[in-house]
Amino acid sequence: MMTCARNILIASGLINYEEPIFNESELKSSRKDKYHRKSSRSICEGLKVYPNPAKNFIIVEYKRDVNDGRGIIRILDINGKVINTVYLHRNENQQVISVTDLGSGTYIIQFLVDGLIKGSQTIIILH
Repeated sequence: MMTCARNILIASGLINYEEPIFNESELKSSRKDKYHRKSSRSICEGLKVYPNPAKNFIIVEYKRDVNDGRGIIRILDINGKVINTVYLHRNENQQVISVTDLGSGTYIIQFLVDGLIKGSQTIIILH
């Protein structure tokens, strides 16, 4: 089920996915700590959303470079429809967003800078 949902998000352009890369020498070892994902970019790079699941509000933390342009946080429903857009100030790295007006369900939080998605995370709202 998770693979199907991930594939839909990838096909919709809502997330980027890179297959894990393992070196041959890592596969020969039986030590569990050697098996870790090596990816150049995570879908949650520079983005942290909590609490998850949420009830009344979410806190979105994000990393911005000094030279970054306009920052936006978007909340999308699971079908990719934009539900809410929050414009960010340059000197902030955290935003508290009320979710009391959203129904219970799964939502996607996106962090964009100059129209490019810098991070994306799925959250669950429970009322």
